[in-house]
Amino acid sequence: MINKSEILELLEKSLQGKLSQEEEKHLDYLLLKDGDVHEIPFEDEAEREEIEHRLLQKIHQSKNKNKIRVIKKYLVAATISTFALATGIHYYFSSKQPLEISKNSRVEKKSDINLDQPVLTLSDGTKVNLNQTNSGVLTTQENVEIIGNEGLLSYSKNSADHIVRSQTVYNTLKTPNGVQYHLALSDGTRVWLNGNSEIKFPVLFNGEERVVELSGEAYFEVAKTNKPFKVSTDNTVIQVLGTHFNVKAYKDDTNVKTTLLEGSVKVASLGKEKILRPGQEAVCSGSDILIHQVDVELAVGWRNGLFTFNNEPLEQVMKQISRWYNMEVIYSGVKPQILFTGIIPIRDNIQKALMPVGEAASLSFDIKVNKIIVTKNND
Repeated sequence: MINKSEILELLEKSLQGKLSQEEEKHLDYLLLKDGDVHEIPFEDEAEREEIEHRLLQKIHQSKNKNKIRVIKKYLVAATISTFALATGIHYYFSSKQPLEISKNSRVEKKSDINLDQPVLTLSDGTKVNLNQTNSGVLTTQENVEIIGNEGLLSYSKNSADHIVRSQTVYNTLKTPNGVQYHLALSDGTRVWLNGNSEIKFPVLFNGEERVVELSGEAYFEVAKTNKPFKVSTDNTVIQVLGTHFNVKAYKDDTNVKTTLLEGSVKVASLGKEKILRPGQEAVCSGSDILIHQVDVELAVGWRNGLFTFNNEPLEQVMKQISRWYNMEVIYSGVKPQILFTGIIPIRDNIQKALMPVGEAASLSFDIKVNKIIVTKNND
């Protein structure tokens, strides 16, 4: 049995910078023991929340508050070591089930579709509700079985089908705010779709290339074939053969971000092209493509139930949080010009999610119906 008291003591020593190399190795071992860091024997959910809250409080209390007061325009809310620690704490406390991942699926009449759940639109306009009690084969198109099962939508091609089709049949998967979904395309490519996102894709990939259209955010693990795989957004096209990468292209953002974890990709935008290497991120804004090194684990933190920020303006931080909870942000008075770096576990309670932002940036949040009113506290 995992000794939770020992883990908590080591985590607190790590926060204080008093962890020896031997203790650090032992902490890593405990957190990854038996390959499963989730089976921690808490008495109940209240105990788990209380311990997690206490540890996260310590993270945010450990920041250099004097530096924040002196450099009022900027805010450093977490060090690299705190990033790693916060991620470890998240894995340590999170449940085995992905956040808000749908359980099962069934075909629905259009009038029965719940807009708070993922929805698949077939080529004939039929809506498929992906958060109901039925699972298994939903329907068949182009001799491809469309299967729903516990948060995964998969397209299983009949290997005996060698018919060459003149037309490409498309489906569209859309997720609402606060819901993620996993998609397996007919070529073997895996896609993780973040909340408030939409992807249009062929049931079968015909022709000389594989093309999908994305609005929102998705993580791709592209199956290797001799056909290029392309992700198309409003003004940007990402082209690969087989690789792992993340694309963030929400319509209300001013730029498109492509982060490469493995392999290589070509990013094209408004006549310009750049090649990405692992650990790099391309930011497409207007006619410019800027490339810089990033911590790729932070870029895909949303897959592990984390809001992650690296030197992000407060406005972008609030946009990301409010988008997940489907709320509008209103600033009372002058909008604070500060930068935020840190990790926040995605929670079912928006007030808990906002707590570390408020503490680090000296802000107050008034939660109204579908609105977050942000006020800067007097120092």
